[in-house]
Amino acid sequence: MRVSRRRGAIVVAQTGFEAVAIKRLQQAGHRITVPRVQVARILSRADRPLTAYGVHQEIVANGGRADVVTVYRVLGTLVELGLVHHIGVVDGYMACSLNESHEEDTEHVVCTSCGRVTELPLPHEVAERTAAQLNELGYSHAQTRVEILAVCPACAVE
Repeated sequence: MRVSRRRGAIVVAQTGFEAVAIKRLQQAGHRITVPRVQVARILSRADRPLTAYGVHQEIVANGGRADVVTVYRVLGTLVELGLVHHIGVVDGYMACSLNESHEEDTEHVVCTSCGRVTELPLPHEVAERTAAQLNELGYSHAQTRVEILAVCPACAVE
């Protein structure tokens, strides 16, 4: 797939997160624009969560053009579609690594040393217990996201 822009075209990857993101955007009725492809590509290559400004800097460093407001909008859309997670503790965004897209409850383990994030499915029992506690308090449960701070194995041996 090629996405046109004024000076040439950008080629979309046929496999991996970038391809899945573009497919889900199309299925949800979104136009496939150069900024959407650029953001998906940057996140697919990132090994750590990136802030919106970090995504913007990577786009510019790779010769692309998109303003920060556009990056925020694209990130918001990708989060809504369950393709990207916002990791609050580091205020960064990362591509979903569990089956490349989902809307289930998740937990993220954040290394306090290097910032690497590992995504894990939230155990069903934890999600159920959390929902029960919220129900007891009168809340309507929407989604559970857990962020755990730890030291990754690579940093632990240093």
